[in-house]
Amino acid sequence: MQNETPLIVLMTDLGDASGYVGMMKGVIASICPAARVIDLTHAVFPQNVVEASVVLATAQRYFPDRAIFISVVDPGVGSARKIVCMRTAERYYLAPDNGLLSLLRAGKVKPDFREIGNESLILSPVSRTFHGRDIFAPVAARLACGEPFENLGPEMTAISSLKIPTARLLDNGAIAAEVLYADSFGNLVTNVPARSLGLESAVECVLSAQISKDLKICPPQDIIVGICGRKIRGVSECYAQVNRRELVALVGSGGLLEIAVNGGSAAKTLDADPGTAVSITFAGAQQ
Repeated sequence: MQNETPLIVLMTDLGDASGYVGMMKGVIASICPAARVIDLTHAVFPQNVVEASVVLATAQRYFPDRAIFISVVDPGVGSARKIVCMRTAERYYLAPDNGLLSLLRAGKVKPDFREIGNESLILSPVSRTFHGRDIFAPVAARLACGEPFENLGPEMTAISSLKIPTARLLDNGAIAAEVLYADSFGNLVTNVPARSLGLESAVECVLSAQISKDLKICPPQDIIVGICGRKIRGVSECYAQVNRRELVALVGSGGLLEIAVNGGSAAKTLDADPGTAVSITFAGAQQ
C-alpha cells in the first residue's frame, strides 16, 4: 500500500479500562511507525456485532481514501471463524467474518476479499482470546507499510452476512421496531430509517428504507413513539426542543430514529437495551 502517511482506524468493544487497545497500537507502531492511528470507538457494546456494523458503515465515509479499518467485535474469537480483509476501490476493512462488514456498500468496483492466512504476517504465538493484538494489528500495519493485499491469504468469493432486525409495518398501520444499540450518551438508536417516515436526514442511512411504501406519511408532530410503556408525541428537531430530563424522539446523525433524554440517558431512564421493543403509531389513525 503506497501512502505517504498511512492511516489505520480502530473500532473495538475493548473499552478504555484495560491495556488491550494500547497493546494493539504498540504492535502497529513496532511494525509501521509511520502509520497514523485514529480511534473510531472502543465503546461498542460488548459483542454487539449489529452496533459495530451500523457504526462502521455510517462512519467510514468520513475518512480519507486508502484508510485501513480494524474492527474487532468478535464473539467467536478463538473459534473456527475466519478473519477477512475486504478491499474496495477506496479502503481496506479487517474484521472477523461474522457479518460485521455486511452494511458496507460497494461502489462501481466489486470488492475483493482475502482470508487472513499468511502466518508470516502475524505474531507468534497467537493468543486464542486476543486476535486484535496478534492478528488484526500486525496485518493492518503490514498493509500500511506496503504489503500486497494478495499476500494476506487465500481469496474468498463471499463473506458472512448479518441479519439486522428490521422494522415492520403491522396490519393496523402501526410500526413494530426495536432498539439496535445505545450510544455513549445513552441515546437509543432504533432500526427505523428516518426517511422511511418522511423525515429529513442529513445523510443517507446505511439501513435501507424497509418500511412499506404504502405507509401514509404524516407530519412529524403526528408521529407517536412508544417504548417501555412511555409515549413520545412528535419527532423533534433537536434535544433542546423539549424540557431537561424529558424524553425526546429525533433523527440522529446516522439517519435513524433515536430516543433520547434531554440532559440525561434514555438507556438508564427507561432501563432499555438492544432488542427493546419500539412502536410507532400515528395521531388520528385507528389502531
